[in-house]
Amino acid sequence: MRNTSHIGEVSRTQIIAALTMQGKTVLLPIGDHQRYDLVIDDGGRLLRVQCKTGRLIRGAIIFNPCSIDSRSKQGGCVRKVYGEEEIDLFGVYCPENHLCYLVPVREVRRTGCSLRVDPPRNGQKEGIRWAESYRIREVEPTGIEPVTSRMPFWRAPNCATAPVLEQ
Repeated sequence: MRNTSHIGEVSRTQIIAALTMQGKTVLLPIGDHQRYDLVIDDGGRLLRVQCKTGRLIRGAIIFNPCSIDSRSKQGGCVRKVYGEEEIDLFGVYCPENHLCYLVPVREVRRTGCSLRVDPPRNGQKEGIRWAESYRIREVEPTGIEPVTSRMPFWRAPNCATAPVLEQ
């Protein structure tokens, strides 16, 4: 059986990692009763982000810009769309290409959203949301020593949790 909670946590974690690698400050709310999953502190403003998992289907990343609750209505699902008063951005992780995207809520239709990866077969040129325009760019981290460091972590100076090694 598909574990949608786990799928959502993987997507949220990937989006947090991508934003952090860009040097963004990411804030996480306590609890899960907000309509957003995280907040980007962008200097003078806070941007609320709802994380989604996108699926690569026929050359486009598709995601649902709504919440789906299957627990509150017995025998059915309740879909609730997101408004600009609740979130600012959708953070979308696509497991098929391992990339993350930020899409402004005002650019998303209520019924669904697609981010085009490949050109459409019908030759359409207008009204296309190209995934590349929304992609969270990869940035080489600075100030982080690689795991292959010459000094094991337990010998690092000022490491309070270092085991005591007999000489």
